[in-house]
Amino acid sequence: MSEIELVVLGLINEEPRHGYQIEELIEERGIREWTNIAFSSIYYVLKRLDDAGLVNWELKEANRGSAKKVYSISRRGKDAIKEEITKILSSPEYSNPFLLGLANLPVLSIDEAKQALNSYKEKQHRKLKQFRLKNNQNLPSHVKAMFNRSIAIIEAELVWLGEFVKSM
Repeated sequence: MSEIELVVLGLINEEPRHGYQIEELIEERGIREWTNIAFSSIYYVLKRLDDAGLVNWELKEANRGSAKKVYSISRRGKDAIKEEITKILSSPEYSNPFLLGLANLPVLSIDEAKQALNSYKEKQHRKLKQFRLKNNQNLPSHVKAMFNRSIAIIEAELVWLGEFVKSM
């Protein structure tokens, strides 16, 4: 299951939703901060989930405008997401493009490497500020856990980064 499919299916698992509601939650919960999901891809993903039998849908009349397809998770979808989440939460993942950069650090001069790492550090500080702001919003506890974990990782990385740049 792709990352985008997992995000959309997870939001539908919480309660039946139409595409625009899914988009609103993606924005509200800051999901784009940690995954690559465009608004235009939501309906494409919903179609793929429907084709795979992971969701069901029904047309519901809207207060304004035309009827909307409201998606709910199917029994097969519940089994698939449960299996996928269990696999993800029980398997640490260490691949990261940043590690590839470190593995190839000798390509850069020391000054170039320090400049790149300091730029990374500034971006991490901005990301940390964004995550702290999001974390202060009224969000479900599992969403707050996501931001708390990200904050802890960035804080630890900033300490490591400061020590590493000093040692260069």
